Amino acid sequence: MRIQLVAALCGLITTVTCALNLDLNSPVSVNNAVALVAQGMLDYYDGFRFGGTIGMFVQPYYWWHAGAAWNAMIEYWHITGNSSLNDITYEALLHQRGERFDLMVFNFSSSEGNDDQGVWGMTMMTAAERNFTAPTDEYGWLYVAQGAFNTMASRWDDICGGGLHWQIYQWNSGYSYKNAIASGALFNIGARLYRYTGNETYLEWCDKIWNWAEAVDLVTKQYEVYDGIETGSGNVPNCTNRTPYIWTYNSGIFMHGAAALYNGTLLRNGTGSEKWGQRVRGIFNTAVSPLHFFGGPEGNIMREIACQQATITCDADQRTFKGIYSSLLGQTAQLVPDLAPEIMKYLVPSAMAGARTCSGGRDGHTCSLDWLTGKYDDQYIGLGEQLSVLGAILNTQIMSSEGPLADITGGDSKGNGSAGTVFESPYANTIAAPLTIGPGDRAGAGIITAVVCIVLIGSGWWLLTDGMYKGFKIKRRDPSE
Repeated sequence: MRIQLVAALCGLITTVTCALNLDLNSPVSVNNAVALVAQGMLDYYDGFRFGGTIGMFVQPYYWWHAGAAWNAMIEYWHITGNSSLNDITYEALLHQRGERFDLMVFNFSSSEGNDDQGVWGMTMMTAAERNFTAPTDEYGWLYVAQGAFNTMASRWDDICGGGLHWQIYQWNSGYSYKNAIASGALFNIGARLYRYTGNETYLEWCDKIWNWAEAVDLVTKQYEVYDGIETGSGNVPNCTNRTPYIWTYNSGIFMHGAAALYNGTLLRNGTGSEKWGQRVRGIFNTAVSPLHFFGGPEGNIMREIACQQATITCDADQRTFKGIYSSLLGQTAQLVPDLAPEIMKYLVPSAMAGARTCSGGRDGHTCSLDWLTGKYDDQYIGLGEQLSVLGAILNTQIMSSEGPLADITGGDSKGNGSAGTVFESPYANTIAAPLTIGPGDRAGAGIITAVVCIVLIGSGWWLLTDGMYKGFKIKRRDPSE
């Protein structure tokens, strides 16, 4: 189903005159517009800077922001057919796979959270599902996603009956918090791995994660998805202190995961699971209901309700969420085509409203945050704003592109179900062999120690006498005397 048909059925306005000059019914117009927005996003890319990190964006953006941005770049190529940015996207993905190819990147190992790893894992799944340019070694995008899933799943514990901690390491602030994005990312990756590989262990994990999220009321019977719960401290966890905020990407990550399970059971069994189909529709219907993620005169323009009200309080993280949510909406439309017309009723006007904000900055088409007003505001510009408008516009066109692949429908990404559990490459093994020290070693060490001491003493004496001499010369040549 093409976007033109969807727009005609919905009676939506699909043309906006602004710096982007966007017409959603014209592929040329769309491609020109998203090229400008994508370039605006890459203005923040650190890999272009001398000495910058490949795959990363400049401060204040973190590793997970980069994962979301490269997911959009894969979609950019897949939906538009424009491969001009594929080389830098490939280089970024390749560079950030992690030394053990499980998205545990040593550069960020002390601060990396389960949510960070999960967002990147979802990006690797997008690369696998779209047959994005494959690595030349055996560690394909599928392998990396499987490695991420396995390492994340190994951290599931019994505190509060299950779930993933926000942080990986206990010494990091936030470890006592179990949140929707960490567990939801595990759910999303697992759902897509089940669909891609047919391995029912992933399906069992998805049931386990969903059941836990319902049990602690992160996903309610009314299909609202709340941010997280505090586990407390000490020997008795307090698992009833739920954070009441709702965010677009939390809702989207469970919705899209459920859509992958519905479509996966249809692909593998010939019949889509009614349970997962109901959950997809339940989350979507709640998301578009009043006082949730869409506002404006017609109630169809995307907003981040928890931080975008009379006063905007959205931080750099939250200003990225609409871009991730737009991608999840588009991918859900592909997986559950019957829901696509309803999704487009909200995605199309949101894309148009977002495009209206792209009228400022030095380039004249920098995008802003507040799609409800459609006005450019230079207080809210950055990677998140560019990513969000890019994701919204791109995904209005997604029904004209091929759906996500699986191993039985043409997906060719290399994988391994044991990825992340047993590491095979000798090049990233950080476990050092134990040392055996004998008498000869001790004697040699003694000689080396003596030589070093003599050198240090001699150097110190030379510095002292040379400094005294230079001091005498400088003193004599001082014109003030």
